[in-house]
Amino acid sequence: MIKIKNVLIIITVIILVVVLLYIGRGDKLEEPAFVKELVSSEDMDVDIEFFVSNKSDLKVVDVEIPNMPNGFSLDFYDDVDEVNGCYGHWLSIEFSADDLSDSGGLSEPFVFHEIIIKWDDESETRANIGTVHLAESYEPSDTFEWYGTEYVNFPAVRQEVVQEFTATQDLSISKIDIPYYDEVSDYIKDITLDGRNVFEITEENPLVVEKGKTYIMNYIEDTSVPIKYGFIFLEGKIIGIDKHGNEHTNMFYIQARDGRDMIDVLHEAIKYAE
Repeated sequence: MIKIKNVLIIITVIILVVVLLYIGRGDKLEEPAFVKELVSSEDMDVDIEFFVSNKSDLKVVDVEIPNMPNGFSLDFYDDVDEVNGCYGHWLSIEFSADDLSDSGGLSEPFVFHEIIIKWDDESETRANIGTVHLAESYEPSDTFEWYGTEYVNFPAVRQEVVQEFTATQDLSISKIDIPYYDEVSDYIKDITLDGRNVFEITEENPLVVEKGKTYIMNYIEDTSVPIKYGFIFLEGKIIGIDKHGNEHTNMFYIQARDGRDMIDVLHEAIKYAE
């Protein structure tokens, strides 16, 4: 997840420049404007993005997550860049917990929707950031080798995302699980694996993959559809059975970046400063 998110940071910077040039009034921000995100992953590192006016010289001194479970703690790093009249903050939060599974992750999931930013003037900002789901950990199998992601742009407002996998053993795929998919199904659609709709792959109608062969997962981002999230990162699971009856779980990622949410949050923050 971290590697993928590092790649996306370049996209983020480009979008920020375009958005702030489009708005042209970023210096009128009176309150921090947060980008909504939908994240579900067993990774315990989370990135939060928000903007403040460049008239503000406040610094982040602490971060709190309301209702964080006992035994949880966090460290954070705030990376700040000035972008055309705003300070853009990339707040990286690293969670830790006393009760971890054998695989080194969470034994129970933790979901949060709000964050509290504490500033060096002793004030604080409490904001809704969407949904962040730190999933319980599991031991992934190595039955697929992931080769990477390619983006294919269509005319107009559609983009195809292509991921390649190579099977390392024979496997009967019986289920594809994508958390929170109902929330983004109008925007991220037509998800297929080896040409088959992933939601039609079942125990009764499995997808049989062969060792050494490469398989393609595709999905479409339909950017003509309104969406309430500026950043989406969903960790899905490919679940299958080998010839000995053993279950294997491999992860894959659904990810999207939408600058329209950034325009919306800036408009909302700025309109009261007119």
